[in-house]
Amino acid sequence: MTGGQDQETRTSEDAPVGWQARGALSRLVVGQMATQALGTAVRFDVFDRIGPGELTADALAESLGTHPQATLRLLRALAGLQLLSETEPGLFRTSAAGDFLRTDTAGSMAAMARMFTDPVMLRGWARRASARAEPRSTRPRGSRRRRGGRPRKA
Repeated sequence: MTGGQDQETRTSEDAPVGWQARGALSRLVVGQMATQALGTAVRFDVFDRIGPGELTADALAESLGTHPQATLRLLRALAGLQLLSETEPGLFRTSAAGDFLRTDTAGSMAAMARMFTDPVMLRGWARRASARAEPRSTRPRGSRRRRGGRPRKA
């Protein structure tokens, strides 16, 4: 194939390069949702409440005072992020990665996750990302304009 149509170019792992690039881009695009799910779980102490055993979505919802279906959706999102595993329909346990989000685990990363997923921290990044880029002035230094846009008299 010619003209950039070779989508089947392979790497040393024998995977299509196009699919690797698409996967990397997809992870960036859905990263915000993953961060939101993780932050919600950490703020609600989901990983500590599940602990070293298993817990049903309904039992967790009851202990949190949350809607059972919304809790189930959150837990399944966390399972999709490989932080939990659903051992039976509606029954969850923490994964090896999820264990590091429990506060009783040696080397816990729960505090770091809580800090970096805090809504105040995320708002700061959102403001930074949405700030309008200002072009640099092409005027020489010292030739500022007065209020009203008129240049100073020499």
